[in-house]
Amino acid sequence: MLNRKSYLKEKVERYFKGRGCRILLKKDITLPDKVYEMVDCIVQDGNNVVLVKILDELSSLSKFRDYILELSQIKCFADKMYVAVDEESEVFVDGVMLHKAGIGLLIVNVRGVQEKLPAKPTRFKIAYQTPDLKRFEQKIFELTTKIEKLFEQSKRFNERLTYIENKIRSLELRLRALEEKALTPTRVEEAVGKEAEATLPSFIRDNPWLEILARRGSE
Repeated sequence: MLNRKSYLKEKVERYFKGRGCRILLKKDITLPDKVYEMVDCIVQDGNNVVLVKILDELSSLSKFRDYILELSQIKCFADKMYVAVDEESEVFVDGVMLHKAGIGLLIVNVRGVQEKLPAKPTRFKIAYQTPDLKRFEQKIFELTTKIEKLFEQSKRFNERLTYIENKIRSLELRLRALEEKALTPTRVEEAVGKEAEATLPSFIRDNPWLEILARRGSE
């Protein structure tokens, strides 16, 4: 045997199906989790999405108003919204509040369902979309892989740069050593020549005739 809420829900769904509407399951539409928690029936009426909340435990006007305040927070995720109550609970319904909120009223009785107050279309509907987590995870993985490759390339580049710098330093040291070797004999010869010249007698040192005689001897 159906409980009270299941009984009212079955009546409401039959009512909408009789109008050519389709009852949507959670897999058929993407909405925030709080919407699924707060409503009892989601209907596709043409291009419109309609939310229905069944108030099966309505016992006071204040409780009804609390329900409407909560439902007003999720109304923006659908094109229309209804609350459904049985005939006995209609006395606790605040019609003025429903009218201001734009929420319709369905009365359920043994004969079926009656639309007592039409729902107003939502003026500013939010198109909710659940992020594709797998797609984002794939993008993050790809970016992470690229960063790791860039890091490895940068590491190899730095190693190569260090190798080149060490080679340049080595070549500079070798070049300096070769320059010093090339300059050393000349300096020695100059020093030896000066020392030999200093030991010659004074009449020979800086004597131009010695250079002339040396040329004739070579001729």
